[in-house]
This record gives sequence, structure tokens and C-alpha cells, in this order.
Amino acid sequence: MMIVGCVDFISPLLPIAGAVAAAVLALFAITVLLGYLFWIAYVTAITVRLLQRTTVCKQFTVVPLSIVCAVAALILVPLVLLGMQKLLSAAIGFHATAIGFVVFGYCGYLVPGVKVIHLAGYLLGKMRNDRPVEQPLAPILRRFDYAFLTLSMSLTTISMVWIYMERGRAHASSSIAPPPTRIVTSGPQPSPAPQAIAQPQPLAGTPQQPVPTDTFDKAKVIENATSQAPALRSPPVNYICEQSTAGASLKFEWDAIKDATRYHLHVIGPNARYPVVDTATLQTVSYTYVLRGYVIGKNARGWRWKVRAMVEDRWTDWSEPRVFHFGPQERPVETK
Repeated sequence: MMIVGCVDFISPLLPIAGAVAAAVLALFAITVLLGYLFWIAYVTAITVRLLQRTTVCKQFTVVPLSIVCAVAALILVPLVLLGMQKLLSAAIGFHATAIGFVVFGYCGYLVPGVKVIHLAGYLLGKMRNDRPVEQPLAPILRRFDYAFLTLSMSLTTISMVWIYMERGRAHASSSIAPPPTRIVTSGPQPSPAPQAIAQPQPLAGTPQQPVPTDTFDKAKVIENATSQAPALRSPPVNYICEQSTAGASLKFEWDAIKDATRYHLHVIGPNARYPVVDTATLQTVSYTYVLRGYVIGKNARGWRWKVRAMVEDRWTDWSEPRVFHFGPQERPVETK
């Protein structure tokens, strides 16, 4: 009865909470956009100042030069940022790139302070009969732009590197442990028996076909893939990946989907919060995962992997998750 009362009390508040959350997100987006508008104004001012030093642009006044530079900045700056986002997302991931762009946008709020200092130097120069040599702030103004740009780029780089390292540390600590420095044994250790891989059995009355060795070139193409998920090929169900002292390597393969532009591979451990592979830009029907280190015993069994495809700008359904395991690590031979 109490639970029903709580639900009746909370239900009318849900639309209000949704509206507040949307307003907060909109305010956040507006503040970041305003920071980038400050950056565009800053780039425009610097460009106008540089153009006025050239022989060709000396005949133009500040107003037309400012208008032309502002329009060019409004067009070029978003294009440059879009290209940087593509490159950085592929290199360090979307989350680190997004945080870096937000920090760089908020650095734009320092632009009005920079322009106030420039204006103060300009007014002091006017008060001294417009003689730049006698401006008290001239030595500072010559270096202030470089210091401001260095500070902004440093804060942006530090934020991206920090987020990238934190996500990598979370992935690494979820299931994988570093290799041991010393192994203490009390007696001879029996070597693990080789694990047999179950092979699919042919139907009765049908001739057996040889298994193709090159699965990538002979990948099966599935028709009508608007909702059909890719069929998984290798590794098979309950496959055991052997681990050596140098790590392990496992190749994932699946059937191709007709008209698919890319594939999304998802691999996660049994007790992991984050996947070790979560790549949505694969252009081929295979992917090799290289493990640096080893998987400890409690996390060795029950790994799952699945694949989906992008067809006509829509993701297909996920394939049925397939389970695989990691075998015990190969023990180095100790010499006395």
C-alpha cells in the first residue's frame, strides 16, 4: 500500500523532472555555444589585426574587414572542429573528445577578459598621443595572446588525456590482471588436457563438405538484412582460448550482411562493467583481439561476444550472444 502511495505521489512529478532536465541540458548547450562564439570573435579580431598589416588590406577600414573575417570564421571554424572531432574520436574515443570540446568551449569565456586588456592598452596608447612605444601594457599585450592560447590548449589536452586514461583503467581493471612476477609451486604441476572444439555435425543423408580455411574471403552473404542479425562463425560456442606468458590472441569472425556499411562488435567478460571490445566502425567481417597480460581464474569462464550491422543507416538486431572461455595460463618452467 505504501509503494502504491509513493508511485501516485511521484508520477505527477515525472513530467516536471523531465522538463527541468531538458532545461538544464539546453542551458548547458547554450553556454558551450556561447563560449565558441567568443572564440569566433577572438579569431576574427586576430585575423583583422594581421590583415591590417598587409599592403593589400591597408586600404580597407576595420568594419568591412571585420564583417568578412567574421563570416569566414563562422564557416571555417565549425568545419575545422568537425574534422578534429572525427580524428580525435577515432584516436581516443567519443567521451574524451566530447569532454575536451566542452572544456575548450568554456575557455572561450576568458576571451572578453583578454579583449578588455587589449582595449585598456589601446586607450592608454591614445592617452599618450597614440605612440605604441610608450604604452605601459605593450610588453604584456605582445605575450598575452600566446599565454591565453597555451592555457586553453593545455586545459583541453589534460581533460581529454585524463578521461581517456580513466576509461582505459576501468576497462583494464574489469577482468584482466597483470602477469605475475613470481610463481611459487609446491610440486610438479600437471599440464592441462587439450580442449576439444566441438565441430557441427552434418545432417543424416547429406555429404560432408570440407571446412573452408579462409573464412574471410568465403563469408556467406545474407539477403534481406533489414532486421536480421549477422550469423557468428568463429570462435564456436564454449571455445577455450589458450593463454601463454605473452598473453593471448583471439579472432572473431561472422557472416557478411548484404549492403552493410559497417559492423559493431561487442565483447565483455563475465564480471565486467565495461566491454573490452566495443567497436562500431569495423569495415570487415573479422576482428583480432590481442590480450596483453592474462585473465585470472574467476574471470576466465563465461565471456560473451555479439555483432550487429549497419544497413541503410539503421542497426540490425544483435546476434545471439556466444560464450567462450579463457584457459589456464601457461606456466613458465622454473630452473633452479
